[in-house]
Amino acid sequence: MIIHTNLGRAPLSRAARQAIEAVAQDYSTLEYDLEAGERGSRHVHAESLLRRLTGADAALVVNNNAGAVLLAMAALAAGREVVISRGQLIEIGGGFRIPDVMRQSGARLVEVGATNRTHAADYREAAGPDTALLLRVHYSNFRQMASPLTWGWRS
Repeated sequence: MIIHTNLGRAPLSRAARQAIEAVAQDYSTLEYDLEAGERGSRHVHAESLLRRLTGADAALVVNNNAGAVLLAMAALAAGREVVISRGQLIEIGGGFRIPDVMRQSGARLVEVGATNRTHAADYREAAGPDTALLLRVHYSNFRQMASPLTWGWRS
């Protein structure tokens, strides 16, 4: 099986498709708590399954990696430093820029290395008592391009 974001998402199993079809044929109580007789939360279903599978105290599902990174950094590094290689300060799908996501989390960005190469020593030298995380960003579909506006060219 090939999973690649530019080819779509992973195919669903037959059982998953059948479960979706069964729910889609009638009213869904996704956001309604039948026992309490009032509006509930759509998150409790996934959270319950994930907690059971992982043994975690809590769980949350987000719809993309930028959302997951934002929440993780907000929880683990708000007000503290996050060290990242300059070469990984990229823009990912949907126009999410890693520095912006980091800033929104409340973390303080600490850039290390060079655009094309960062060494372990760069991280060691940058890490200090206020460092909460070392962030590694995978950039499989990233390539560096210079925009004409970057260089001040006029047409």
